Amino acid sequence: MLEVNNSKSKELSELAEAHHFVDEYTILGFFKDFRFLSNFHMCKVVVDGIEFPSSEHAYMAEKTIYREEKEIIAKIEKATDVKKYGSSMTISKEFWDEYRLIAMTKVLMAKFTQNEDLKEQLLATGDKLLVETNWWNDRFWGEDINGNGKSMLGECLMAVRSLLNTNTSGA
Repeated sequence: MLEVNNSKSKELSELAEAHHFVDEYTILGFFKDFRFLSNFHMCKVVVDGIEFPSSEHAYMAEKTIYREEKEIIAKIEKATDVKKYGSSMTISKEFWDEYRLIAMTKVLMAKFTQNEDLKEQLLATGDKLLVETNWWNDRFWGEDINGNGKSMLGECLMAVRSLLNTNTSGA
């Protein structure tokens, strides 16, 4: 059964990557040269004084007010594992629905201000539309392989890019 699931997962992942598209106006899918836009890209991110191995880790830590739990999250090795951990956390849906965009923007600002190379890469995307595509049907943070979804991760990335552009040009 696991082998079938891994095979299906690989097939779906390849399908999503096949829908990766870049032109002068759009980056569709955070793969290959644009993997740095993904929260699963491993890079040091410090939020609230705690060092996380990826922005996915830092984002999941925003689901709790307890420092001890944030430190547990920081020690989880893989972003895929931290996403599973975060999905099992008990939180107020009403609170999280209101706070998740603020949390994501906070984490992305940390990611791109603390990692100069990533900041330069983000700014180099210019005014391109950034769209996170996925095969697991996350239609809030991304779009599925049929183009359905809000791509709020892309929206947050573009907002951070705009803020960084303003700060860079105003400096």
